[in-house]
Amino acid sequence: MKSYASVADLKARLGITDSNHDDELALALVSATRYIDLRTDTDAVADDDWTGNAADVVVESAPKASYVAATLAMAVRIHKSPDVPFGVAGMSDQGMVAYVRQTMPEVELILFGETLTPGVA
Repeated sequence: MKSYASVADLKARLGITDSNHDDELALALVSATRYIDLRTDTDAVADDDWTGNAADVVVESAPKASYVAATLAMAVRIHKSPDVPFGVAGMSDQGMVAYVRQTMPEVELILFGETLTPGVA
């Protein structure tokens, strides 16, 4: 399973010191890496077949710094998404409203200039 960042990198970003969640973190990294490959139209062959074991994650050799940063940013979101809506909650005339983002602006900024431009093929 390919990743642009290691489980240790993600654990450091999240402040996790134990190995109780390594498989969950590995899944978040592999998912984030796949998203970045698809978003950047990378020629790399996907290696995202989930084995269920964090030890099977292979960190890409010499990845671009932007890919590492975007992978970590997205993996944090994927891992934390059950806990946090990553949106805005507030009041309107109709009562309580929650807006949940479906985009990841920090990932888009990190990958600026490297992503595919949406349009007509």
